[in-house]
Parts: sequence; C-alpha cells; structure tokens
Amino acid sequence: MIAPAVAWTSMARPSEPILHVDLDAFYASVEVLKDPSLRGKPVIVGGTGSRGVVTSASYEARRSGVHSAMPSVRARRLCPEGIFLPPDFEAYRVHSNRFREVMLSFTPLVEPISLDEAFLDVGGATRLFGEPPEIAGKIRDAVLQGVGVTCSAGVASTKFVAKLASAHCKPDGLLHVPATQTIGFLEPLPVGRLWGVGEKTADLLGRLAIRTIGDLARTPEQVLQRLVGEAAARHLTQLAHGLDEREVIPYEAPKSIGHEETFDRDLDDVGRARSETRRMSAPICTRLPASSIGRSPGRDAASVCWACRRAVSCGPARSSSRCSAPAAGTTWSGRSIGSSGGSAEARRPTRPCSTGIAGGRGLPRPPAIPPWIQGSALPESLPIIGDGGRIPHDRRSRDATQRSRTAHPRRDRATPR
Repeated sequence: MIAPAVAWTSMARPSEPILHVDLDAFYASVEVLKDPSLRGKPVIVGGTGSRGVVTSASYEARRSGVHSAMPSVRARRLCPEGIFLPPDFEAYRVHSNRFREVMLSFTPLVEPISLDEAFLDVGGATRLFGEPPEIAGKIRDAVLQGVGVTCSAGVASTKFVAKLASAHCKPDGLLHVPATQTIGFLEPLPVGRLWGVGEKTADLLGRLAIRTIGDLARTPEQVLQRLVGEAAARHLTQLAHGLDEREVIPYEAPKSIGHEETFDRDLDDVGRARSETRRMSAPICTRLPASSIGRSPGRDAASVCWACRRAVSCGPARSSSRCSAPAAGTTWSGRSIGSSGGSAEARRPTRPCSTGIAGGRGLPRPPAIPPWIQGSALPESLPIIGDGGRIPHDRRSRDATQRSRTAHPRRDRATPR
C-alpha cells in the first residue's frame, strides 16, 4: 500500500530573519581557553610594545575602562594589574573556523564580517530549527559547546538593527527586536551608533541638538543635507527609520590585500625603510595567488599602494599614501610589488608603514590620487625626530608663517598696536 503524499504547506518568511552573532571578547576568551588560570583575571591581548594597541580585552579589564583600539600606554595606566599577552592569530583562526562551521550547520547564508562575528539569514531554516529567536538560542548553545566561548546574538528585520541588538545585550545575551518595535528600539540610542557617524559627525549633529537616533529621524532630510551632504543625509535618514535593504551575502571577493605594521621606533634610514617595505610585501605576494582579487591565472593586481605615516615638522603625524599603476594593459605581479615603494617616500622618517594592492585585471583602476594626498606637496626632506628633541621649522613653514603675518598683521604679537 502506498502512503499518500504529505502536502507541504508553504511557510511565510519570518519578519525578523536576520541574525548577528558576535563572540564575546574573542581574542581574550581564546587566551583563557589556552590557559585556564587566566579565568576571572583582566586579560588584555595586544599592546605589548611601546606603541602597541589593544586588540581585545576581557570584561574584567573593561571594567577599568580598557577597550579595543586603545593605546597600550593608556591601557597600562587604567589597568596596571592587567595581563598583557601577544596575539596568537593562528589559534584565533582555528576557533573562528569552528565558529563558522557551527553557523553553516544552521543555514548556508552566512556572511562573515571578521573572525568573531557574522550575519545570518535564517528565513529558510525555520521549518527545521524553529523561529529565528529559537534558532539564535540554539546557535549560542552550539557555539559554547563547539568553540568553548560565549557569544551574543541579535535578531531583527535588518542587518543594521540586528548588529545593534547583539551589541546591546553583550555579554552572553540574546535580544529579539520585533519589526513592529524597531523604531522604539532605535529612538533612545545615541546618534553615534549609526553606521557612518563618527566623532566629528556626531559633534556636527550635536550643534543642532541631534543627539539620539530619534532626534535624527525627526529632522528633515533637507536640513541634514546642508550638514553632511545629500548621499550621507539619505543614508542616515534611512537607518534612523530602521530601513536597510542590504542582504546577507555569503561570499564577496576581496577588493584589496594589505599588510600593516607599527614599528617601536621611527625609521629614519633609507636602506632600512626599503628593506622593511620588501619584507612587508612578502605576505602580500604569498596571499595574492590564493585570492580572487585578480581575474588572470597569475592573479596580478592593477595597482600597488604604499603608505606611511610621517612625522611632520609642525603638528601631529600625518598619513599619506601613494598608489602606483603600471603601464596601460599591464598589471602588477607578485615580484614587482616589493620594489614598488620606498623610493621617494623612504627619504622621510616614517612611523607605521603599510603596503597593499588593489584592483585586478578587468577591474576598474582607482582614480589618480591628488598631489596633496600623495604627499608630494610636503617638503622633500623632513627633520628626524629624536628622543624629546625640538623639531625646527623648515623653510616652507617659515614662508607660510611670513605670508600669514603679512596678510594679518594684527595677529602678529610683534607688530605694535
């Protein structure tokens, strides 16, 4: 006897199908897994050198005010009892792969953002695993068992709101924002939580008493255009109303590959600057054949960008970059990357250096960089920074000062009034 076929009823897509899963203090948590004696102690990853930067901090260290991207000098001042450890990226990649395997066991629509966070679209997995909040709970349990660290998850109708929800319930939390309550969830949040609003933009909006997302949502878009421009005003207005049409993209080819290091001491020797540039280019050349940045069998790149942060005679250090493109119809290969930088720029003392490649065969070349961004408008030779020594003004600075005094004589204190 043949059993009657089961009629599968079509299930409607849930209104909140987007999940954002973020591992809690990932680097520090992995270090605790490696050494259980560190559990409950202020663990700080990174910042071991004099110019180091904190990459991750346990929540015990965060109670003292330490956070990611903080200079190590300040972190040691805020948390003198902190345990500073060098990063172990090989171990982080191993645990990140386990984290990704757990998420892929629930849905193939996983968009990794970094080693410790990702977006998921579980709209097609509700028949197997339940509603999105239930799926988020199962993922959190599976991550704890399979990876060994806790994670926070946000469930919402858009990627932007889901990410805010996961950050709102950290650590080791789960927050579901129904689509009908999205506006109420966003309104009290500070305007700085919006993507694209940094410190300067937040100060600019604060002049109009726009301090929360609700304030920005009630501001006419025409008023915002005068402050931040037409494109940025449209973007911020849509986010403030909870609108985000971006979909979860499982894979996206990288547009550039780079390598960056911060040196403990400034490089003021031409030969060493060139040798460090070639050494930093080696990992890029190694990763280039395995990437999909190019479209040719050799995975050649369309441009090479060499950047350094120089010490300028007046004011703080500035950053500049120089992108070089080969002749028309050709591309950069791995052998020529190492010799592309360090010629003119190496004559200037540098602090951090970075090299990278962008574009590829068949891809549009980046636009020409203006001289003021390339750094060609700066003096050809800059004074070398010593240990606490005073930096004299160069001739160009003196000329600029003299022109300023001539145009504005009242600003010169030496001019009699």
